Amino acid sequence: TSEWIQFFKDAGIPAGLAVTYAVSFVDHRIQKNMLMDLSKDIMMDLGITVIGDIIAILKHAKQVYRQVRPDIKGVL
Repeated sequence: TSEWIQFFKDAGIPAGLAVTYAVSFVDHRIQKNMLMDLSKDIMMDLGITVIGDIIAILKHAKQVYRQVRPDIKGVL
C-alpha cells in the first residue's frame, strides 16, 4: 500500500486521498504493469471521481510506465 500512497502523492494527490486511493488500488489488485490500462471509467469504478485527480493520476501513470518500460518511450 505504501508504494501506491507514494505514487498518488507523486501525482499531486493530497495525502488523505492518496491513502484512500491506494487502499482501493490494493483492494482491486491493481499492479504497476496495469497502469496503461487505466481509464476514466475504471478510475470512477475504483471510487476516484474528482476529474482533476483522474487527469493527474492518468498523466502520472504514463510517466511511471515510461520509467518502468523505457523501450516503449516513443509509443506513448
